[in-house]
Amino acid sequence: MSNTRLAQGINFLRATYRVPNWLVAVVAGVAIVSVIDEFVRGSAVGGPAGLLAFFLLHASWPVVLRLPTLGALIGLAGSFGAVLYIDRVGIAIMSAMIVLVAGTALSRPAFSIATLTGFVGWTWWATNYFGEEAPVFWGQVLLFLLSAALGTFIRVVVLELALTKRRLHREEERAEQARSDERTAIARDLHDIVAHELTLISLQSVSRRRSDDPQELQAVLRQVNETSRSALTELRALLGVLRSEGDVGTRHSLDATFTTLGLPGALETLVARVAAVGFDVKAEYALTGWESLRPSTKQATFRIAQEALTNVSKHAPAGSRCDFAVRLDKEQVTVLVESQIALARKRESLHPSLTSGQGIIGIGERASALGGSATAGPVNDHWVVEAHLPA
Repeated sequence: MSNTRLAQGINFLRATYRVPNWLVAVVAGVAIVSVIDEFVRGSAVGGPAGLLAFFLLHASWPVVLRLPTLGALIGLAGSFGAVLYIDRVGIAIMSAMIVLVAGTALSRPAFSIATLTGFVGWTWWATNYFGEEAPVFWGQVLLFLLSAALGTFIRVVVLELALTKRRLHREEERAEQARSDERTAIARDLHDIVAHELTLISLQSVSRRRSDDPQELQAVLRQVNETSRSALTELRALLGVLRSEGDVGTRHSLDATFTTLGLPGALETLVARVAAVGFDVKAEYALTGWESLRPSTKQATFRIAQEALTNVSKHAPAGSRCDFAVRLDKEQVTVLVESQIALARKRESLHPSLTSGQGIIGIGERASALGGSATAGPVNDHWVVEAHLPA
């Protein structure tokens, strides 16, 4: 485990697996009971200094669970006091073992090494102070090593559990983000299909509702029929994507359209439909060079153009001019749609079905998803939609 990963894990461990208050309270309670038992049995603690050392030894237990460094220092101070004023090392050894297990489990390896070194040094001093033999010293050192090893084992196990939990949490977040992105993409496609096709159907039917010319009415019916069939084809393709297995994000509902018409043919169809409802569309787009583009770029180009022309149909004055251009170069695809603004036709006067505001949002989302940019808004007395997509 690298130092960086270990440091991140320790920080995450402290933030996620903080020792609960009830455990600290239990340890503190045990320490208090031990102190009371010492006095009830009448054991001498060597006056005020011994009493302080005895208190420090027990106080180190709950403190090390919250503040390992402070707990270790308190434990060492109490251990030295126990030797000097109580003339016993048993309670000091027990406290040292508790401090080593808890502190090592909750802190970095540097803490374990420093604390272990401190208690080994205290043991060496204590055995010399009491004149004990070497086996006593090494026996105590072995106890301390085992305590540090136990604390390390606990840290590794709990740390790995914590890191695994964090990885699972991140995977869940990524999965949820992927689902959210997919829902957004599906909603965007549904909006583009329904808004464009049904807007044209509505305008086609309204534009000739006062006509008494049978041929003109038949032409409108043909246009409505063609538009509705196109909408049904795209909706069925999108539903097929939803029902199919595999990576939905790699397939697009417009693949069939591109296969049969190509992007220039699909753009020509868009222009023809808008022109059919009475708009003077000046169109400019490249007829070749689209084969090398990614399918996602071609789809975004078509959808952005579709939404921009839909807005022209909904908001521009009837019969007005619209400049429509799709340019392709080595670095980017540019979609530019410029139309007049119907000043007397405010947004509030439109039927709610014609003004959701989602189309402009969708244009920006499609461009951003590919690393491009898009703007839409009034420029003088015109409404301009401009998008730049990486080629």
